[in-house]
Amino acid sequence: MRMTVRFRGPSPEDIRRRLELMPQEVRGQALRDAVLEGAEVIREQAEANARAIQRTGTLARDIHAEIDERQTTDAKAVAVVGPGKEGWYGRLVETGHDIVTGGYK
Repeated sequence: MRMTVRFRGPSPEDIRRRLELMPQEVRGQALRDAVLEGAEVIREQAEANARAIQRTGTLARDIHAEIDERQTTDAKAVAVVGPGKEGWYGRLVETGHDIVTGGYK
């Protein structure tokens, strides 16, 4: 499942330009760290949600938050939160399917 967060205010291009003008101390690794901390909050809530419906605990143990290196630059950081290989079925639980929804749509 992919989620995009949108903010009201300056356009993304305006923010990107401003970030590029900022000193290196608040770009690069500092930006990655800040985005990863925000992603960790989401990961913790996803883990808590998985624990609330757990049967084996595999999904709750296998939710990760990490920086997507392919989309991250010095002035932009993208984090991905979701299940790993063991909890692959978490995507099915999140979006619903016949087994989880009992056939109801």
